[in-house]
Amino acid sequence: MNVSTKVILIISLLLLSQNNFDINLLEAQVDILAKINALPDVEAIEIETQDGFERTFQIDIVQPVDHYNPSGQKFEQRIYLNHNDESLPMVLLTSGYSVTERSVQEIARIYQTNHMGVTRRYMNGSIPSPVDWQYLTIEQSAADHHKIVTLFKQIYPGAWISSGRSLSGLTALCHRRFHPDDVVGVLTYSSPLMFSTTDPRFDQFLNEVGTYYERNRIKQFQRTILIKRNEVLPLFTQYLINLGLGYSLGAEFILEFIVLEYPFYFWSYGDGDVSAIPDSTAPAAELLDALLNVVDGFEYTDYGNDYFKSVYYQLYTELGYYRLITEHLEDLLVVLTNPSHIIFAPTYPNIIFNPNSMLNLNSWLQSNGNNIIYLYGNQDPWSAAAVELTNQTNSVKFVQPGQNHFLRIGDLTDSLIVFSLIEEWFAASGIQNRLEISSAYSLLQNYPNPFNPCTSFRYSIPNQSKVTIKIYDILGNEIETLLDEDKIAGTYEINWSAKQLPSGVYFYRLQAIDPSTGSGQSFVETKKMLLMK
Repeated sequence: MNVSTKVILIISLLLLSQNNFDINLLEAQVDILAKINALPDVEAIEIETQDGFERTFQIDIVQPVDHYNPSGQKFEQRIYLNHNDESLPMVLLTSGYSVTERSVQEIARIYQTNHMGVTRRYMNGSIPSPVDWQYLTIEQSAADHHKIVTLFKQIYPGAWISSGRSLSGLTALCHRRFHPDDVVGVLTYSSPLMFSTTDPRFDQFLNEVGTYYERNRIKQFQRTILIKRNEVLPLFTQYLINLGLGYSLGAEFILEFIVLEYPFYFWSYGDGDVSAIPDSTAPAAELLDALLNVVDGFEYTDYGNDYFKSVYYQLYTELGYYRLITEHLEDLLVVLTNPSHIIFAPTYPNIIFNPNSMLNLNSWLQSNGNNIIYLYGNQDPWSAAAVELTNQTNSVKFVQPGQNHFLRIGDLTDSLIVFSLIEEWFAASGIQNRLEISSAYSLLQNYPNPFNPCTSFRYSIPNQSKVTIKIYDILGNEIETLLDEDKIAGTYEINWSAKQLPSGVYFYRLQAIDPSTGSGQSFVETKKMLLMK
Protein backbone atom coordinates (compact mmCIF):
# COMPACT_ATOMS: atom_id res chain seq x y z
CA MET A 1 0.00 0.00 0.00
CA ASN A 2 1.46 3.39 -1.02
CA VAL A 3 1.44 6.54 1.09
CA SER A 4 -1.56 8.12 -0.67
CA THR A 5 -3.67 5.02 -0.09
CA LYS A 6 -2.77 5.04 3.60
CA VAL A 7 -3.74 8.73 3.80
CA ILE A 8 -7.12 8.00 2.17
CA LEU A 9 -7.75 5.26 4.73
CA ILE A 10 -6.92 7.58 7.64
CA ILE A 11 -9.09 10.41 6.26
CA SER A 12 -11.97 7.98 5.76
CA LEU A 13 -11.73 6.90 9.37
CA LEU A 14 -11.78 10.52 10.53
CA LEU A 15 -14.80 11.39 8.39
CA LEU A 16 -16.72 8.41 9.64
CA SER A 17 -15.95 9.29 13.26
CA GLN A 18 -17.28 12.84 12.69
CA ASN A 19 -20.59 11.40 11.47
CA ASN A 20 -21.31 9.74 14.82
CA PHE A 21 -20.14 6.30 13.78
CA ASP A 22 -18.91 3.99 16.55
CA ILE A 23 -15.18 4.22 15.82
CA ASN A 24 -14.46 1.11 17.92
CA LEU A 25 -16.89 -0.89 15.81
CA LEU A 26 -15.34 0.50 12.65
CA GLU A 27 -11.83 -0.48 13.74
CA ALA A 28 -13.06 -3.99 14.52
CA GLN A 29 -14.40 -4.26 10.99
CA VAL A 30 -11.18 -3.10 9.32
CA ASP A 31 -9.44 -6.16 7.92
CA ILE A 32 -6.20 -7.14 9.66
CA LEU A 33 -4.25 -6.87 6.41
CA ALA A 34 -5.39 -3.25 6.00
CA LYS A 35 -4.33 -2.51 9.56
CA ILE A 36 -0.88 -3.95 8.95
CA ASN A 37 -0.45 -1.99 5.74
CA ALA A 38 -1.53 1.20 7.51
CA LEU A 39 1.56 0.98 9.73
CA PRO A 40 4.42 3.25 8.63
CA ASP A 41 7.30 1.64 6.70
CA VAL A 42 5.34 -1.62 6.36
CA GLU A 43 4.21 -3.50 3.24
CA ALA A 44 2.34 -6.80 3.64
CA ILE A 45 0.77 -9.43 1.43
CA GLU A 46 -1.34 -12.40 2.48
CA ILE A 47 0.02 -15.86 1.70
CA GLU A 48 -1.26 -19.40 2.20
CA THR A 49 -1.67 -20.04 5.89
CA GLN A 50 0.16 -22.80 7.72
CA ASP A 51 -0.17 -25.14 10.69
CA GLY A 52 -3.65 -24.22 11.85
CA PHE A 53 -3.25 -20.44 12.07
CA GLU A 54 -6.17 -18.34 10.86
CA ARG A 55 -4.14 -16.24 8.40
CA THR A 56 -0.51 -15.74 7.37
CA PHE A 57 1.23 -12.62 6.04
CA GLN A 58 4.58 -11.93 4.43
CA ILE A 59 5.77 -8.50 5.54
CA ASP A 60 8.63 -6.21 4.63
CA ILE A 61 9.50 -3.38 6.99
CA VAL A 62 11.87 -0.54 6.09
CA GLN A 63 14.66 -0.28 8.65
CA PRO A 64 17.60 2.12 8.93
CA VAL A 65 20.95 0.40 8.51
CA ASP A 66 22.15 2.60 11.38
CA HIS A 67 19.45 3.31 13.96
CA TYR A 68 21.54 6.22 15.25
CA ASN A 69 21.17 7.77 11.78
CA PRO A 70 17.54 7.03 10.84
CA SER A 71 17.66 9.30 7.79
CA GLY A 72 20.59 7.38 6.30
CA GLN A 73 20.73 4.14 4.30
CA LYS A 74 17.69 1.87 4.54
CA PHE A 75 17.00 -1.82 3.98
CA GLU A 76 13.91 -4.04 3.96
CA GLN A 77 13.60 -6.67 6.68
CA ARG A 78 11.49 -9.76 6.01
CA ILE A 79 8.86 -10.84 8.56
CA TYR A 80 6.30 -13.66 8.57
CA LEU A 81 3.22 -13.12 10.72
CA ASN A 82 0.96 -16.05 11.61
CA HIS A 83 -2.28 -14.53 12.87
CA ASN A 84 -5.06 -15.98 15.03
CA ASP A 85 -6.67 -13.03 16.83
CA GLU A 86 -5.61 -9.49 17.74
CA SER A 87 -6.68 -10.04 21.34
CA LEU A 88 -4.28 -12.97 21.82
CA PRO A 89 -0.62 -12.72 22.89
CA MET A 90 2.24 -12.60 20.40
CA VAL A 91 5.20 -14.99 20.32
CA LEU A 92 8.18 -13.26 18.72
CA LEU A 93 10.91 -15.30 17.04
CA THR A 94 13.97 -13.04 16.95
CA SER A 95 15.69 -15.32 14.49
CA GLY A 96 19.44 -15.55 14.15
CA TYR A 97 18.92 -16.60 10.54
CA SER A 98 16.34 -16.29 7.75
CA VAL A 99 12.75 -17.27 8.50
CA THR A 100 9.78 -18.63 6.58
CA GLU A 101 6.10 -18.90 7.42
CA ARG A 102 6.90 -22.34 8.88
CA SER A 103 9.47 -20.98 11.37
CA VAL A 104 7.12 -21.14 14.35
CA GLN A 105 8.10 -21.52 18.01
CA GLU A 106 6.49 -24.37 19.91
CA ILE A 107 4.75 -22.22 22.54
CA ALA A 108 2.79 -20.45 19.79
CA ARG A 109 1.51 -23.83 18.64
CA ILE A 110 0.78 -25.08 22.15
CA TYR A 111 -1.10 -21.96 23.24
CA GLN A 112 -2.52 -21.09 19.79
CA THR A 113 -1.30 -17.50 20.01
CA ASN A 114 -0.17 -15.21 17.23
CA HIS A 115 3.40 -15.67 16.00
CA MET A 116 5.88 -13.35 14.32
CA GLY A 117 9.20 -14.53 12.85
CA VAL A 118 11.80 -11.89 11.97
CA THR A 119 14.74 -12.49 9.65
CA ARG A 120 17.97 -11.21 11.19
CA ARG A 121 19.55 -8.23 9.46
CA TYR A 122 22.11 -9.12 6.77
CA MET A 123 20.58 -12.58 6.23
CA ASN A 124 18.78 -13.59 3.02
CA GLY A 125 15.68 -11.45 2.68
CA SER A 126 17.09 -8.65 4.84
CA ILE A 127 20.40 -7.62 3.25
CA PRO A 128 21.26 -3.93 2.77
CA SER A 129 22.74 -2.87 -0.55
CA PRO A 130 25.53 -1.95 -0.46
CA VAL A 131 26.60 -3.97 2.58
CA ASP A 132 28.41 -2.03 5.30
CA TRP A 133 29.50 -4.67 7.82
CA GLN A 134 30.13 -2.26 10.69
CA TYR A 135 26.36 -2.01 11.30
CA LEU A 136 25.90 -5.73 11.82
CA THR A 137 25.90 -5.60 15.62
CA ILE A 138 23.72 -6.99 18.40
CA GLU A 139 22.66 -3.47 19.36
CA GLN A 140 21.52 -2.56 15.83
CA SER A 141 19.70 -5.89 15.57
CA ALA A 142 17.95 -5.24 18.90
CA ALA A 143 16.87 -1.86 17.57
CA ASP A 144 15.31 -3.61 14.55
CA HIS A 145 13.20 -5.73 16.86
CA HIS A 146 12.30 -2.76 19.03
CA LYS A 147 10.89 -0.88 16.04
CA ILE A 148 8.90 -3.95 14.98
CA VAL A 149 7.43 -4.53 18.43
CA THR A 150 6.59 -0.84 18.88
CA LEU A 151 4.71 -0.74 15.58
CA PHE A 152 2.83 -4.00 15.88
CA LYS A 153 1.76 -3.47 19.48
CA GLN A 154 -0.68 -0.96 17.97
CA ILE A 155 -2.47 -4.00 16.52
CA TYR A 156 -1.54 -6.67 19.08
CA PRO A 157 -1.64 -4.93 22.48
CA GLY A 158 -1.48 -8.11 24.57
CA ALA A 159 1.51 -9.82 26.13
CA TRP A 160 4.54 -10.40 23.92
CA ILE A 161 6.99 -13.23 24.60
CA SER A 162 10.19 -13.75 22.63
CA SER A 163 11.57 -17.20 22.03
CA GLY A 164 14.36 -18.80 20.04
CA ARG A 165 16.86 -21.62 19.86
CA SER A 166 20.66 -21.30 19.76
CA LEU A 167 21.63 -18.07 17.93
CA SER A 168 17.96 -17.09 17.75
CA GLY A 169 17.69 -17.43 21.52
CA LEU A 170 20.85 -15.40 21.97
CA THR A 171 19.33 -12.75 19.69
CA ALA A 172 16.26 -12.68 21.98
CA LEU A 173 18.52 -12.16 25.00
CA CYS A 174 20.29 -9.27 23.25
CA HIS A 175 16.93 -7.67 22.41
CA ARG A 176 15.90 -8.08 26.04
CA ARG A 177 19.16 -6.43 27.14
CA PHE A 178 18.68 -3.25 25.11
CA HIS A 179 14.86 -3.01 25.21
CA PRO A 180 13.73 -4.88 28.35
CA ASP A 181 10.13 -3.60 28.23
CA ASP A 182 9.32 -4.85 24.73
CA VAL A 183 8.38 -8.35 25.91
CA VAL A 184 7.12 -9.75 29.22
CA GLY A 185 9.42 -12.74 29.11
CA VAL A 186 11.97 -14.74 27.10
CA LEU A 187 12.07 -18.49 26.49
CA THR A 188 15.43 -19.55 25.10
CA TYR A 189 16.67 -23.00 24.10
CA SER A 190 20.31 -24.15 23.87
CA SER A 191 21.64 -20.58 23.67
CA PRO A 192 25.32 -20.06 24.56
CA LEU A 193 27.15 -17.01 25.87
CA MET A 194 30.71 -17.21 24.54
CA PHE A 195 33.55 -14.95 25.57
CA SER A 196 36.18 -15.74 22.93
CA THR A 197 36.40 -17.26 19.47
CA THR A 198 38.12 -20.32 20.96
CA ASP A 199 36.07 -20.59 24.15
CA PRO A 200 37.90 -23.26 26.20
CA ARG A 201 34.71 -24.50 27.86
CA PHE A 202 33.86 -26.39 24.67
CA ASP A 203 37.19 -28.23 24.71
CA GLN A 204 36.56 -29.27 28.30
CA PHE A 205 33.04 -30.44 27.47
CA LEU A 206 34.15 -32.60 24.53
CA ASN A 207 36.90 -34.14 26.67
CA GLU A 208 34.40 -35.13 29.38
CA VAL A 209 31.05 -35.86 27.69
CA GLY A 210 29.98 -39.50 27.57
CA THR A 211 32.36 -42.29 28.50
CA TYR A 212 36.01 -42.76 27.60
CA TYR A 213 34.97 -45.57 25.25
CA GLU A 214 32.43 -43.34 23.47
CA ARG A 215 34.87 -40.46 23.06
CA ASN A 216 37.56 -42.81 21.78
CA ARG A 217 35.12 -44.44 19.33
CA ILE A 218 34.43 -41.01 17.84
CA LYS A 219 38.14 -40.19 17.56
CA GLN A 220 38.89 -43.52 15.90
CA PHE A 221 36.09 -42.91 13.39
CA GLN A 222 37.60 -39.53 12.50
CA ARG A 223 41.01 -41.14 11.99
CA THR A 224 39.55 -43.95 9.89
CA ILE A 225 37.95 -41.48 7.46
CA LEU A 226 41.26 -39.66 6.99
CA ILE A 227 43.31 -42.87 6.75
CA LYS A 228 40.96 -44.09 4.02
CA ARG A 229 40.72 -40.71 2.30
CA ASN A 230 41.80 -42.16 -1.07
CA GLU A 231 38.70 -44.38 -1.01
CA VAL A 232 36.35 -41.85 0.59
CA LEU A 233 37.32 -38.70 -1.32
CA PRO A 234 36.03 -39.76 -4.80
CA LEU A 235 32.67 -40.66 -3.25
CA PHE A 236 32.58 -37.37 -1.34
CA THR A 237 33.46 -35.40 -4.46
CA GLN A 238 30.55 -37.01 -6.29
CA TYR A 239 28.31 -36.16 -3.32
CA LEU A 240 29.29 -32.48 -3.63
CA ILE A 241 28.71 -32.56 -7.37
CA ASN A 242 25.26 -34.04 -6.84
CA LEU A 243 24.41 -31.32 -4.29
CA GLY A 244 24.99 -28.77 -7.01
CA LEU A 245 25.83 -25.98 -4.54
CA GLY A 246 29.42 -25.40 -5.57
CA TYR A 247 32.55 -26.41 -3.69
CA SER A 248 35.28 -23.94 -4.65
CA LEU A 249 37.07 -24.62 -1.35
CA GLY A 250 37.85 -28.05 -2.74
CA ALA A 251 36.45 -31.46 -1.88
CA GLU A 252 39.45 -32.48 0.23
CA PHE A 253 39.36 -29.21 2.19
CA ILE A 254 35.66 -29.65 2.97
CA LEU A 255 36.10 -33.33 3.85
CA GLU A 256 38.81 -32.55 6.40
CA PHE A 257 36.74 -29.72 7.82
CA ILE A 258 33.64 -31.82 8.42
CA VAL A 259 35.75 -34.61 9.92
CA LEU A 260 36.98 -32.05 12.46
CA GLU A 261 33.40 -30.92 13.09
CA TYR A 262 32.15 -34.46 13.68
CA PRO A 263 32.49 -34.70 17.52
CA PHE A 264 30.73 -31.36 18.13
CA TYR A 265 27.90 -32.23 15.75
CA PHE A 266 27.62 -35.79 17.05
CA TRP A 267 26.81 -34.63 20.57
CA SER A 268 24.82 -31.55 19.51
CA TYR A 269 22.48 -33.11 16.99
CA GLY A 270 22.82 -36.87 17.35
CA ASP A 271 21.29 -39.33 19.78
CA GLY A 272 24.59 -40.09 21.51
CA ASP A 273 24.59 -43.74 20.39
CA VAL A 274 28.11 -44.65 19.23
CA SER A 275 27.04 -48.19 18.29
CA ALA A 276 25.90 -46.79 14.93
CA ILE A 277 29.45 -45.59 14.12
CA PRO A 278 31.12 -47.99 11.64
CA ASP A 279 34.43 -49.56 12.62
CA SER A 280 37.66 -49.33 10.65
CA THR A 281 36.80 -52.36 8.49
CA ALA A 282 33.66 -50.76 7.03
CA PRO A 283 33.67 -49.93 3.30
CA ALA A 284 34.23 -46.32 2.23
CA ALA A 285 30.59 -45.78 1.26
CA GLU A 286 29.39 -46.82 4.71
CA LEU A 287 31.97 -44.59 6.41
CA LEU A 288 30.99 -41.58 4.31
CA ASP A 289 27.28 -42.19 4.86
CA ALA A 290 27.83 -42.27 8.63
CA LEU A 291 29.82 -39.03 8.45
CA LEU A 292 27.26 -37.19 6.32
CA ASN A 293 24.38 -38.32 8.51
CA VAL A 294 25.93 -36.17 11.23
CA VAL A 295 27.67 -33.36 9.29
CA ASP A 296 26.25 -32.85 5.80
CA GLY A 297 28.79 -30.19 4.78
CA PHE A 298 26.18 -27.68 3.55
CA GLU A 299 27.87 -24.76 5.34
CA TYR A 300 31.09 -25.31 3.39
CA THR A 301 29.57 -25.33 -0.08
CA ASP A 302 29.62 -22.06 -1.99
CA TYR A 303 25.89 -21.58 -1.42
CA GLY A 304 26.13 -22.42 2.26
CA ASN A 305 29.15 -20.20 2.80
CA ASP A 306 27.31 -17.29 1.18
CA TYR A 307 24.23 -17.95 3.32
CA PHE A 308 26.12 -18.06 6.63
CA LYS A 309 28.81 -15.42 6.04
CA SER A 310 26.99 -12.74 8.06
CA VAL A 311 26.61 -15.23 10.93
CA TYR A 312 30.34 -15.89 10.92
CA TYR A 313 30.95 -12.15 10.87
CA GLN A 314 29.11 -11.73 14.16
CA LEU A 315 30.66 -14.85 15.66
CA TYR A 316 34.11 -13.40 15.07
CA THR A 317 33.34 -9.79 16.02
CA GLU A 318 30.97 -10.03 19.01
CA LEU A 319 29.42 -13.42 19.76
CA GLY A 320 32.37 -15.80 20.06
CA TYR A 321 32.69 -19.43 18.96
CA TYR A 322 34.56 -22.70 19.50
CA ARG A 323 37.82 -24.04 18.12
CA LEU A 324 38.28 -27.19 16.07
CA ILE A 325 40.16 -29.85 18.05
CA THR A 326 42.98 -31.23 15.90
CA GLU A 327 45.54 -32.72 18.28
CA HIS A 328 44.59 -36.36 17.65
CA LEU A 329 44.43 -35.84 13.87
CA GLU A 330 47.38 -33.59 13.02
CA ASP A 331 49.40 -36.47 11.54
CA LEU A 332 46.55 -37.13 9.07
CA LEU A 333 45.55 -33.60 7.99
CA VAL A 334 46.80 -32.80 4.50
CA VAL A 335 45.02 -29.61 3.42
CA LEU A 336 44.13 -27.82 6.64
CA THR A 337 46.67 -25.91 8.69
CA ASN A 338 45.49 -24.24 11.93
CA PRO A 339 41.84 -24.57 10.77
CA SER A 340 39.34 -21.99 11.98
CA HIS A 341 35.80 -20.95 11.03
CA ILE A 342 37.04 -17.38 10.69
CA ILE A 343 37.89 -18.07 7.06
CA PHE A 344 34.14 -18.04 6.33
CA ALA A 345 33.67 -14.51 7.70
CA PRO A 346 33.66 -11.50 5.35
CA THR A 347 36.57 -9.05 5.75
CA TYR A 348 38.82 -11.95 6.82
CA PRO A 349 41.78 -11.74 7.64
CA ASN A 350 41.38 -8.25 9.15
CA ILE A 351 38.39 -9.07 11.32
CA ILE A 352 38.75 -8.32 15.07
CA PHE A 353 36.86 -9.86 17.99
CA ASN A 354 35.61 -7.66 20.85
CA PRO A 355 34.68 -9.74 23.94
CA ASN A 356 32.97 -6.81 25.70
CA SER A 357 29.61 -7.34 23.98
CA MET A 358 29.06 -10.80 25.51
CA LEU A 359 30.71 -9.91 28.82
CA ASN A 360 28.38 -6.93 29.20
CA LEU A 361 25.36 -9.03 28.17
CA ASN A 362 26.29 -11.72 30.69
CA SER A 363 26.66 -9.16 33.47
CA TRP A 364 23.27 -7.61 32.66
CA LEU A 365 21.52 -10.98 32.48
CA GLN A 366 22.91 -11.97 35.86
CA SER A 367 21.94 -8.73 37.58
CA ASN A 368 18.88 -7.46 35.67
CA GLY A 369 17.65 -10.22 33.37
CA ASN A 370 14.28 -11.10 34.88
CA ASN A 371 11.53 -13.29 33.41
CA ILE A 372 13.85 -15.47 31.34
CA ILE A 373 13.67 -19.26 31.02
CA TYR A 374 16.90 -20.95 29.86
CA LEU A 375 16.64 -24.54 28.57
CA TYR A 376 19.63 -26.78 27.81
CA GLY A 377 20.33 -30.44 27.14
CA ASN A 378 23.34 -31.73 29.03
CA GLN A 379 24.47 -33.76 26.01
CA ASP A 380 24.66 -30.60 23.89
CA PRO A 381 28.13 -28.97 23.68
CA TRP A 382 26.42 -25.55 23.57
CA SER A 383 25.38 -26.16 27.18
CA ALA A 384 29.05 -25.73 28.13
CA ALA A 385 28.50 -22.00 27.56
CA ALA A 386 25.16 -21.86 29.35
CA VAL A 387 24.23 -18.74 31.27
CA GLU A 388 25.32 -18.95 34.90
CA LEU A 389 22.52 -17.53 37.03
CA THR A 390 22.87 -15.68 40.31
CA ASN A 391 20.25 -14.98 42.94
CA GLN A 392 19.78 -11.42 41.67
CA THR A 393 16.96 -12.22 39.21
CA ASN A 394 13.85 -14.38 39.05
CA SER A 395 15.03 -16.19 35.90
CA VAL A 396 15.38 -19.97 35.86
CA LYS A 397 17.58 -22.50 34.06
CA PHE A 398 16.85 -26.16 33.31
CA VAL A 399 19.52 -28.59 32.10
CA GLN A 400 17.91 -31.87 31.05
CA PRO A 401 19.98 -35.08 31.18
CA GLY A 402 20.22 -37.06 27.97
CA GLN A 403 18.96 -34.27 25.71
CA ASN A 404 20.76 -32.59 22.82
CA HIS A 405 20.45 -29.28 20.97
CA PHE A 406 16.88 -30.01 19.87
CA LEU A 407 15.26 -30.45 23.28
CA ARG A 408 11.71 -29.19 23.71
CA ILE A 409 9.64 -28.31 26.73
CA GLY A 410 8.00 -31.74 26.73
CA ASP A 411 11.43 -33.36 27.13
CA LEU A 412 11.96 -31.69 30.51
CA THR A 413 11.42 -33.44 33.81
CA ASP A 414 10.19 -30.05 35.07
CA SER A 415 8.06 -29.20 32.02
CA LEU A 416 5.04 -28.28 34.14
CA ILE A 417 7.10 -25.62 35.94
CA VAL A 418 8.05 -24.11 32.58
CA PHE A 419 4.46 -24.13 31.39
CA SER A 420 3.25 -22.50 34.61
CA LEU A 421 5.81 -19.69 34.23
CA ILE A 422 4.80 -19.07 30.63
CA GLU A 423 1.16 -18.95 31.64
CA GLU A 424 1.97 -16.32 34.26
CA TRP A 425 3.48 -14.19 31.50
CA PHE A 426 0.44 -14.73 29.29
CA ALA A 427 -1.93 -13.93 32.15
CA ALA A 428 -1.66 -10.21 31.39
CA SER A 429 -3.59 -10.95 28.18
CA GLY A 430 -6.20 -13.09 29.90
CA ILE A 431 -5.25 -16.14 27.84
CA GLN A 432 -6.83 -19.34 29.06
CA ASN A 433 -4.66 -22.15 30.29
CA ARG A 434 -4.32 -24.36 27.23
CA LEU A 435 -2.82 -27.10 29.37
CA GLU A 436 -5.71 -27.43 31.79
CA ILE A 437 -7.57 -30.72 31.76
CA SER A 438 -9.41 -31.01 28.49
CA SER A 439 -13.12 -31.66 28.37
CA ALA A 440 -12.62 -34.06 25.46
CA TYR A 441 -10.11 -36.48 24.00
CA SER A 442 -7.92 -34.98 21.31
CA LEU A 443 -4.87 -35.82 19.20
CA LEU A 444 -3.01 -32.92 17.58
CA GLN A 445 -1.04 -32.93 14.36
CA ASN A 446 2.57 -33.95 14.89
CA TYR A 447 5.19 -31.22 14.89
CA PRO A 448 7.24 -30.65 12.86
CA ASN A 449 5.55 -32.15 9.82
CA PRO A 450 7.18 -32.94 7.43
CA PHE A 451 10.01 -34.03 9.75
CA ASN A 452 13.54 -35.49 9.69
CA PRO A 453 14.06 -37.63 11.68
CA CYS A 454 12.35 -36.49 14.93
CA THR A 455 8.82 -35.31 15.61
CA SER A 456 6.43 -34.95 18.56
CA PHE A 457 2.80 -35.87 19.22
CA ARG A 458 0.55 -34.00 21.64
CA TYR A 459 -2.68 -35.42 23.03
CA SER A 460 -5.24 -34.69 25.76
CA ILE A 461 -7.41 -37.01 27.83
CA PRO A 462 -10.23 -35.77 30.12
CA ASN A 463 -10.23 -38.86 32.37
CA GLN A 464 -7.77 -41.48 33.53
CA SER A 465 -7.37 -43.82 30.58
CA LYS A 466 -5.38 -46.66 29.13
CA VAL A 467 -3.50 -44.90 26.31
CA THR A 468 -1.84 -46.59 23.34
CA ILE A 469 0.03 -44.77 20.54
CA LYS A 470 1.26 -46.79 17.58
CA ILE A 471 3.07 -45.96 14.32
CA TYR A 472 2.08 -47.55 10.98
CA ASP A 473 3.52 -47.43 7.47
CA ILE A 474 1.46 -46.51 4.42
CA LEU A 475 0.41 -50.16 3.98
CA GLY A 476 -0.95 -50.35 7.50
CA ASN A 477 1.90 -52.40 8.90
CA GLU A 478 2.63 -51.65 12.54
CA ILE A 479 6.09 -50.09 12.91
CA GLU A 480 6.38 -49.27 16.59
CA THR A 481 4.39 -48.89 19.81
CA LEU A 482 5.33 -45.58 21.39
CA LEU A 483 3.08 -45.77 24.42
CA ASP A 484 0.97 -48.39 26.16
CA GLU A 485 0.16 -47.40 29.74
CA ASP A 486 -2.38 -45.85 32.09
CA LYS A 487 -2.34 -42.02 32.15
CA ILE A 488 -4.17 -39.61 34.44
CA ALA A 489 -6.26 -36.79 32.94
CA GLY A 490 -4.15 -34.10 31.35
CA THR A 491 -2.26 -32.98 28.25
CA TYR A 492 0.86 -34.87 27.17
CA GLU A 493 3.60 -34.78 24.59
CA ILE A 494 5.63 -37.72 23.31
CA ASN A 495 8.66 -37.63 20.99
CA TRP A 496 9.59 -40.10 18.26
CA SER A 497 12.69 -40.64 16.14
CA ALA A 498 12.38 -42.26 12.70
CA LYS A 499 16.14 -42.39 12.23
CA GLN A 500 16.13 -45.98 10.96
CA LEU A 501 13.16 -45.57 8.59
CA PRO A 502 13.10 -44.47 4.93
CA SER A 503 11.33 -41.35 3.71
CA GLY A 504 7.61 -41.70 3.17
CA VAL A 505 4.09 -41.36 4.52
CA TYR A 506 3.39 -42.80 7.96
CA PHE A 507 0.41 -42.80 10.33
CA TYR A 508 0.14 -42.47 14.09
CA ARG A 509 -2.88 -43.79 15.97
CA LEU A 510 -4.08 -42.94 19.46
CA GLN A 511 -6.44 -45.24 21.34
CA ALA A 512 -7.62 -44.22 24.82
CA ILE A 513 -9.90 -46.50 26.89
CA ASP A 514 -11.69 -44.98 29.88
CA PRO A 515 -12.12 -47.77 32.45
CA SER A 516 -14.67 -45.73 34.42
CA THR A 517 -17.31 -46.28 31.75
CA GLY A 518 -19.21 -49.50 31.94
CA SER A 519 -18.29 -50.60 28.44
CA GLY A 520 -14.72 -49.33 28.56
CA GLN A 521 -15.50 -46.55 26.07
CA SER A 522 -12.72 -46.10 23.58
CA PHE A 523 -11.47 -43.00 21.75
CA VAL A 524 -9.51 -43.65 18.56
CA GLU A 525 -7.95 -41.15 16.17
CA THR A 526 -5.39 -41.53 13.38
CA LYS A 527 -3.35 -38.82 11.66
CA LYS A 528 -0.95 -38.80 8.73
CA MET A 529 2.65 -37.52 8.76
CA LEU A 530 5.50 -37.23 6.25
CA LEU A 531 9.11 -38.25 6.85
CA MET A 532 11.50 -36.47 4.45
CA LYS A 533 15.20 -37.36 4.56
